Amino acid sequence: MKYLIILIMIFGLSENINDETIDWNTNLESAMELADSENKPIFIYFGADWCAPCRITENQVFSESKFIEFSKKYIMVKIYDDFNKENKKGFDYYQEKKTEYKITSIPVFVIVNKKVEKGRFSGIFHTPMELINKINSYK
Repeated sequence: MKYLIILIMIFGLSENINDETIDWNTNLESAMELADSENKPIFIYFGADWCAPCRITENQVFSESKFIEFSKKYIMVKIYDDFNKENKKGFDYYQEKKTEYKITSIPVFVIVNKKVEKGRFSGIFHTPMELINKINSYK
């Protein structure tokens, strides 16, 4: 009986372990080329390590299998300030893209299709369906 309980716990817990993650691109230019070749729209996420709303969305949405599966319809791009000012190239790229897209606060999500911006929005998302529905509203 004790072994049966242990087996149930092991298999029960293993079901909730999700090794799959979003396939994030960190270079927008190469993501644009990839989107052209795969004929997919682009989802750009502007965020930062120090941003509490960003962390909520990352932990409650981006890590969930429902959103990870949905993300495969897009070329996913993360333009992210990891607060590592020693990585000058990465920080400069983040600042350059924030300026190019006129980002004044984060998190911001931008949807681009065939190099044309289709929509942008910001906010905190607590469930995969909240964000999926918001993205789908820009189709």
